[in-house]
This record gives sequence, C-alpha cells and structure tokens, in this order.
Amino acid sequence: MADTKPSPPTVEISQSLGEWVVAIVTTDGNTYSRAFERESDAVAFAVDQRLHLGLQLPPPD
Repeated sequence: MADTKPSPPTVEISQSLGEWVVAIVTTDGNTYSRAFERESDAVAFAVDQRLHLGLQLPPPD
C-alpha cells in the first residue's frame, strides 16, 4: 500500500467568462467551485472558506 499524505486544502480565485470563480480543494481531494458576478463577493466568500479550513489569509493588497 502506498504511503499517501493528504494534500493541504486550497482556496483560489480566478476570473472566467466575466465571472469570478472561487475554487476549493479539500484535504481529501474533493473540488468545489462557486461563481460570482462581483469580485468583492468572491473575495469575501474565499476569505470565509479559508477561515473555515484553517488556512492563513493572504496579506491585504
């Protein structure tokens, strides 16, 4: 049996087709995404998800 170490969760924001997409990858490899019309909504959602997953927040711009 291979020794598989779970990957750390990630939360990323990207822009696609005029929408802002938040992609979340959990430690077990499941991927979820949610699209927003406004960047500010996507950023707020991503911050909440990072806090929920125990990740550090990126520094403010």
